[in-house]
Amino acid sequence: MSSPFSHVLDPDIADNPRFQDLVAYWQAKRAGRALPLRKDIDPLELQPHLGSLVIIECLPGLADFRYRLIGTNIVDAYGRDSTGKTVRELYEVADPEYCAFLLQVYQAVATQQVMARLRATLRPVHKQFRLADSLLLPLDGGDGSVRWLLNEVLFS
Repeated sequence: MSSPFSHVLDPDIADNPRFQDLVAYWQAKRAGRALPLRKDIDPLELQPHLGSLVIIECLPGLADFRYRLIGTNIVDAYGRDSTGKTVRELYEVADPEYCAFLLQVYQAVATQQVMARLRATLRPVHKQFRLADSLLLPLDGGDGSVRWLLNEVLFS
């Protein structure tokens, strides 16, 4: 990986059965709509994914994003629980380049209403040797706009 992080919108996930399973669930929850509603996502139905899931709230104007749920596998990998924190609170000072990257990708998923795949090192927590492969899926807030992002993060 030449850059410590990269992303692809509307990615190919053929190489990742877990992401394929999550997307199949997401598509089933769409029920004929462009996007599934946040209220239709039931963590109990996602048992095999739970430890690797993040639910991200899109804040007004998409100026920031708040982590509302963070799975235990992610907490363990990062060595911290960032539930309730925003992207800016976590990274604006600690790693401005990573902060700008995350904001750009989250904004693109929310405005274009497409999934994205991110690959990154855990550089912000000084674990450049660990790689994260992450899938972001947009969720409708009930008004036709993306208000939430469903994210699965897998580590190698």
